[in-house]
Amino acid sequence: MSIIESAFLKNQKKNPNDHSDNSAQNRKRRKHRTGSQTLTNQFAIRDDIATMSQRREFTKDEYQERGLISKYLEDPKLMNEYRNLRTKLLSENRSENFIAMVTSVTPDFDPTLMTVNIASTFALDEGKTSIVINANVSSTKANDIFETETELGLVDVLISENVSIDEIIYETPINRLRYIPIGRNPESSAEYFSDIRMKKTMENILSRYSERYLFLNAPSIANSADTRILLEVCDKVLLVVPYGKCTEDNIRQAVLAIGSDKLAGIILEEF
Repeated sequence: MSIIESAFLKNQKKNPNDHSDNSAQNRKRRKHRTGSQTLTNQFAIRDDIATMSQRREFTKDEYQERGLISKYLEDPKLMNEYRNLRTKLLSENRSENFIAMVTSVTPDFDPTLMTVNIASTFALDEGKTSIVINANVSSTKANDIFETETELGLVDVLISENVSIDEIIYETPINRLRYIPIGRNPESSAEYFSDIRMKKTMENILSRYSERYLFLNAPSIANSADTRILLEVCDKVLLVVPYGKCTEDNIRQAVLAIGSDKLAGIILEEF
């Protein structure tokens, strides 16, 4: 409450001829109604997410073979690390959902598995859904992880008004996690990533569920024009540092390129 509002309320209470009690009661009733509506909407959203279509889910062995975070994970320390990362991202953005980009310090390291695992950690919550968006034209690793044969993808919806967003969102064998591949003819992706249509597309995908979180799998920040352009459409950036494959100066330059306002954290990848 502002100082002006406080002063106004104090003045109202001092006036014996006013109807401050009734006004206060009305405000409480309006606040209660608004809160009830919000709570009802949240329950409805959670129900929608919890019942999202799922033709099949990875088995325990399939999760383990791919190195994926799941309810079957037997390493509590690793699970806690990912959950702590989820908590940090959520606390920084409060109640709002967001777009987070995952990129690497070095060009020779593909952060796809890290991106998928972060998104999977969010999807473990039955009230949340996440989407992995492959924005790396040189990587098809996510297709292999999800065992997805795709045709249309992100670039297709950016270059053609005849392709809808629904056509590029693919179900995965991970509950509540969806996937958007890079698409066809991605060579000129930088041109389309910088277009206003890219920003509107991301906003559209994000707004469909208030509990949906987007994770962009991007090329290395070190030498990719795409990644620097994508900084404009994301809220937060996670920088992956492959152990023993880069120098302090490499990390420093990457951090400067991202900027302190968007850098959410640095992740040391030891494997």
